[in-house]
Amino acid sequence: MEMFAMTCGFDSIGEMIAQITVLKKRGGLPCTLAEAGIDADMVELLIRESFHPVMNNNPKAVTEDDLRTIYAELAG
Repeated sequence: MEMFAMTCGFDSIGEMIAQITVLKKRGGLPCTLAEAGIDADMVELLIRESFHPVMNNNPKAVTEDDLRTIYAELAG
């Protein structure tokens, strides 16, 4: 990911993430699960529902623990 960020003109992945967050906020897009109207008690359901057949197109295998970590980061 770091190389991707640098190829896009950023000094680091952190800088790229920060700029994407700024753009999302400017556009009025949610940046957290709460802002998207998803309560913390819905995360387990969200994890289960994430295993749609389209997930098979992901280049990296994703586990429930991976999703739990991702959703925890998005929680707030």
